Amino acid sequence: MGLRWKIVTGSPGEVELDFAREWVEFYDPDNPEHLIAADMTWLLSRWTCVFGTPACQGTVEGRPDDGCCSHGAFLSDDDDRAKLDDAVKLLTAEDWQYREKGLGKKGYLEMDSYDEEPTLRTRKYKGACIFLNRPGWPGGIGCALHSKALKIGVEPLTLKPEVCWQLPIRRTQEWVTRPDGTDVLKTTIGEYDRR
Repeated sequence: MGLRWKIVTGSPGEVELDFAREWVEFYDPDNPEHLIAADMTWLLSRWTCVFGTPACQGTVEGRPDDGCCSHGAFLSDDDDRAKLDDAVKLLTAEDWQYREKGLGKKGYLEMDSYDEEPTLRTRKYKGACIFLNRPGWPGGIGCALHSKALKIGVEPLTLKPEVCWQLPIRRTQEWVTRPDGTDVLKTTIGEYDRR
């Protein structure tokens, strides 16, 4: 029986979420009690953002126009908050659809219980981040901070919360017990999906 060859053109289709992946694990050189596991299949893929196109299905099923903004942006630390506070001062009513709401009584930040620990994030308004300009907004759909950065000629990530450059990469941390009974912090870096 001879081999049959099939020439595939175009880009490969999307695969199931649980297909086999290659992982690499290593210890942080500065901390032997910190194990890092990285999904190399995902990190080396040719993924690219398709926000604003029919291909973008968002991170929450049934809300494709939100892109990756459905949950709000969780702030990483005080510096992240200070950067956001400074960026908000740059936004005009033409830049930000919900500026009046964001600068109003409830503000643009809220506390959220993430992994049972209160965490500060951008406020969700009408189901998504308050900085997300929705379809039909004259200034255009998408992040008001991102658009403002492009208008003033700076990198968008200089105005946006740190987590915004990380998506769709998901970083999780958990304490795991080694076979010898000692605990290590395991950081897993992989693909963000809807599960």
